This record gives sequence, structure tokens and C-alpha cells, in this order.
Amino acid sequence: MDNDITKFIISFVGGLLWYRVLFSIVPIYFERPLTRTVLRLRWHHLHWGVVLISVGIVLFLLFGKSTAVIVLFGIGLGFIIDLFIPSLVLETDREKELVVYRNSLIPTLLLGFAIIVIVILLSFLF
Repeated sequence: MDNDITKFIISFVGGLLWYRVLFSIVPIYFERPLTRTVLRLRWHHLHWGVVLISVGIVLFLLFGKSTAVIVLFGIGLGFIIDLFIPSLVLETDREKELVVYRNSLIPTLLLGFAIIVIVILLSFLF
């Protein structure tokens, strides 16, 4: 098997199992995680996965394929996939979801713009 594929699979499995193992060993952490108590955000490891994949994409665009990029993609995708099925079956209030979605247009566009600016600035630096 190709060395890059092996790195990706190991990183993916690590990301997929990380929070499951942490949940088994330190379940109390999940009752009051720092991101919810301090930042007041409903931050999940899916979000960490998106951040890791986004960083990996930027590194890939700037420097090409590397071990760091492969590992970031693997761990990020593992985090996302671990929360994929639970998010499909989680009971939510659809009316609240739609209100939040409607109210998040400007912050979403600002985040998208910030990402584009960061990528452009980094491309000039590297």
C-alpha cells in the first residue's frame, strides 16, 4: 500500500476514534466542555474537522502535498464522519434551525471573505 494512503488511513482512524475513546475515558469532559461554558458555542468535533480540513487545503494550495496535509485531511475527515450519523438522527427544533440559518447570512459571508483574504495574503507571503 502507498505510504501516503497509509498515513491518511491511520490519521482517519485516529480522528474517527479520538472522541469515542475520550468519551469512554473522561465522560465528564463532555458534560461541560470549555467551548460551551466559556465561549457559549455549540462547538462539536465536526467543527474541528472542518477547521483541520480547511487548514489542510490552505497548506496544500501553498506548498503542495505533504505529510502534514495528509494527516490534517485524515484527522479532519475522521472527526466529521464520527459526528455525521449522530447529527442525522439528533432531534432538533426545525423552527429554531431556520431562524438561526436566516440570521447567520452576514457572519457566514464575513467568514468566507476572511478565508479568501487569508488565502490571498498567505499566497503572497509564501
